Amino acid sequence: MIHFLGVFFYAASGAFAAFTARYKLVGVLTLGLTNAFGGGVVRNLVFGVPVTNVTSTETLCIILSTLVFLFVVSRYFVHHWRRWGLWFDSVGLVSYALQGAIYAKSHSGSFGMIIISALLTSTGGGIIRDLLARRRPSVFQHEVHALLAVGLGAAVYFAGNMCIKGIALPLLIVFAVGIRMYTMHLAKTNNGKLKIGLHRPS
Repeated sequence: MIHFLGVFFYAASGAFAAFTARYKLVGVLTLGLTNAFGGGVVRNLVFGVPVTNVTSTETLCIILSTLVFLFVVSRYFVHHWRRWGLWFDSVGLVSYALQGAIYAKSHSGSFGMIIISALLTSTGGGIIRDLLARRRPSVFQHEVHALLAVGLGAAVYFAGNMCIKGIALPLLIVFAVGIRMYTMHLAKTNNGKLKIGLHRPS
């Protein structure tokens, strides 16, 4: 469930980024595929795992169908790209962080590897996508992306299967997506700057 949820939403997020950059079909496909596969590829390269394990025929069909559909209907929701793009990106980020953490837990089980895997899987594709869309990667501008990935990785490490079974999984996703949406809203109201932590007095 987490895999296909993340694939769908992150592919759509890549498409919205392409629409914002006014890219055509090739650009939509490139950014969508990059966003959906980039994090997994980066993670596997770091862990020394074959990148062919990232995808499957079923996954690729879901991504391509999503991207082509969004491209065809894009003219009808041109004014909603930014709003929907943030929501889709938030769900994809959370889903991929959980997926990366679960992947590392099943292969290693160490806390450090789980956190690194959650970070790379959830942010790797988005960084490449933003660079291809000629904009600053959002993960470098807002700490909440990394903090969410670390928090979700820690939840998988300490709670194990308890946080990914039954009602706990959708509740965890909704909670994490809500945090990301709220913090990004705060960043928007503060001229795009969201600072977390202690600040030195002037």
